[in-house]
Amino acid sequence: MNYQTHTFPSGLKLIHKPDIGAVTYCGMVINAGSRDESAEEEGMAHFIEHMLFKGTASHSVGEIDKAIKKLGATNNAFTSSDYTCYHILGAKEHFPR
Repeated sequence: MNYQTHTFPSGLKLIHKPDIGAVTYCGMVINAGSRDESAEEEGMAHFIEHMLFKGTASHSVGEIDKAIKKLGATNNAFTSSDYTCYHILGAKEHFPR
């Protein structure tokens, strides 16, 4: 497979696979899940997953989600015992947005 990788100074790794299809998928996987939690922290990874959808200092709650859906794309997230994943799927023409 023709994958391109880039590691940012923060340690975040970007893996990109160019494709000629009409659909694009962008996913972010964090190498932390419920297995990394102590008994006192139980549920924290899942809680943080949900907090990503609560807005930012410059975007109100739901604003990012509405912008994604306006493009006909979908977004979602999940937390497993091994990792947490955030992803968007949509038409390739909207990827730069």
